[in-house]
Amino acid sequence: MTGTFQIVTVCTGNVCRSPSASLLLEDGLRALKDRVSIRSAGTGALVGNPMEANALECLPPELQERGKKHTAQQLVQNDLVSSDLILALDRGHRKRILAINPRVKKKTFTLKEFARLVSVTSAGDLKAELLGKPVGDTYSVLTTSVHAARLSRNLVPVFTPVEEEDVVDPYQKEFAVFEHSFNDIQTAVKEISEFFLRAIDAEPQLGANSST
Repeated sequence: MTGTFQIVTVCTGNVCRSPSASLLLEDGLRALKDRVSIRSAGTGALVGNPMEANALECLPPELQERGKKHTAQQLVQNDLVSSDLILALDRGHRKRILAINPRVKKKTFTLKEFARLVSVTSAGDLKAELLGKPVGDTYSVLTTSVHAARLSRNLVPVFTPVEEEDVVDPYQKEFAVFEHSFNDIQTAVKEISEFFLRAIDAEPQLGANSST
C-alpha cells in the first residue's frame, strides 16, 4: 500500500503542547515533507484560538511564524481513522482517544512512550520487520516502523512515577512551566524523528526485491 503517512498529535486545548509537537515533527521530518502529513488537535479544543504566546516563544525562531498561523481544532473521529500514528501528550488524552475509538489502540501512544520505544528499537529490529517490504515505499516503511516500535514494549520499564509519561500542561501557568513542557516535547520529537529517518535510510539496504 502506498500513500501519505499521517501523524496527529493530541492535547487538550490544542494551543500549547500538541501544536508545538506537530511543528517540531514537521521540522524534524522535513526531508519527508511530501510523504508525511502532520497535524494536531485537542480533546477539548479552544476552537479557532491561536497558539498561546508563551508556547510560541518557546519555539525555535524559524518555527514561530508557522506557529502564528495555527488555529485550534477539535479532535474528531476522522483524525483517528485516517492517521497512521496518534501521539497523545499525556495518558488522559490517550484514554480519551481510545474511548472515542478503541480500534486505534495499536497506533496510539503517548509522545514520551513512543520516544522510549523507538530508542530501544534497534537497526536489527527494523531490518527484521522491513525485510521483504517494497523498496521505495515510504508509507510501508513508516507504518512497519511503528509496528516494530510497538513490539519493543516489553523492553522498556513502566514510567516511575507514572506521571513521568505525561508532558505537563502549561496552559495559563508561568513561563518556566512552558519551558519545561517544551523541553520534554523537543527531546521526544528528536528521538522520534531520528528513528523514522533511520528507517528510511536503512530501507534500501535491506535487499527487498520489489518496488513501487
